[in-house]
Amino acid sequence: MKSLLALASLALFTMSTIAADGPVFHIVHFKFKAEATPAQIAQVEKDFAALKGKMDIVQSLDWGTDISPEKLGDGFTHCWVLTFKNEKDRDAYIVHPAHKAFVATSARCSKSRSSWTSSRRSSARLSYPQTNAKNTCDW
Repeated sequence: MKSLLALASLALFTMSTIAADGPVFHIVHFKFKAEATPAQIAQVEKDFAALKGKMDIVQSLDWGTDISPEKLGDGFTHCWVLTFKNEKDRDAYIVHPAHKAFVATSARCSKSRSSWTSSRRSSARLSYPQTNAKNTCDW
C-alpha cells in the first residue's frame, strides 16, 4: 500500500511539474484607434512579427485578424499567439528590451490591448485556427 501511495504521489508531482513547466501560450489582442492609418497598423503587424527573430525564447508566433461572423470582437481586430517553453521564458519576453520598445511604439496607434497567458492542461494537441495568405483567422 505504501509503494502504491508513493507511486501515485510521484505521478501527481510529475504531472503538476509538466503542466507548470510548459508549454506556455501568450495571447495578445489589439484594438486600434479610429485615426490609425493602414500604414501604422501594417507597421505594428511587421514589428510584432519581428519580435520572434529578436529573441530565441519565442518558440512560435502566429497571428491574424478577426473574420468571425459572430462579431463578438468588441473592436479588437488583431490577435497574436506566442508559444514559450515555460513561464520563465514568457517572463523574460515581457521584460526584454525589444518587447518593451514594441509596446512603446505600438501604443501610439493602439486604443486598447489585452493579453492572456495559458499553459496546456491536457494531453490533447491544441488546434490553431486556419489562416490564409492574408493572415486572417476565425478565432
